[in-house]
Parts: sequence; structure tokens; C-alpha cells
Amino acid sequence: MYSHIINAVSLHSRGGLTYLYLLNKYLDKKEYILILDSRVRNKFLQFNKAKIFFVRNNIIGILKLSFIRFFFGYKEFCSKKGSKKIT
Repeated sequence: MYSHIINAVSLHSRGGLTYLYLLNKYLDKKEYILILDSRVRNKFLQFNKAKIFFVRNNIIGILKLSFIRFFFGYKEFCSKKGSKKIT
């Protein structure tokens, strides 16, 4: 189901946020998981189809990020038995 996990924890202001705005249409698909910085939550970003997780940029957030990447990546790999490449 999910084949793309996008880690954008360090994008929260200026050029990174502008880049995220530009990629909004491209990243808003059902097969995408977006891991965003919690400071972006207050900004006007609308993702309707993609699964979004907000993570703080601290040690607990890094552990949460690792768990999300492992859980969804491993689940996808086991369900497709390696037939679909995870990027």
C-alpha cells in the first residue's frame, strides 16, 4: 500500500518549506507517507491523500521517526514479498 516514505523533519522554514509547497501536488498521493516537523503543523499545508506524521526534532522524535520508518517499511516489504521496491 505505502511505497514511498518521505522524511522531511528538517524542513520547517524558508527554502525547505517553499520546496515542500512546490511538491505538494506531487506528494499528495495515497502511496506516500510524509514525516514532517511539528513546527509545520501551523503552516498552511494541505495533504488530503497522503498519510502524515508530525515529529518533534528531539530524541523522542527521532525514535518515533525510526519506529514509523521500520514499521511501515517492514510491513510493506512483507506484504509484497519483495515484488515492489520500497523507496
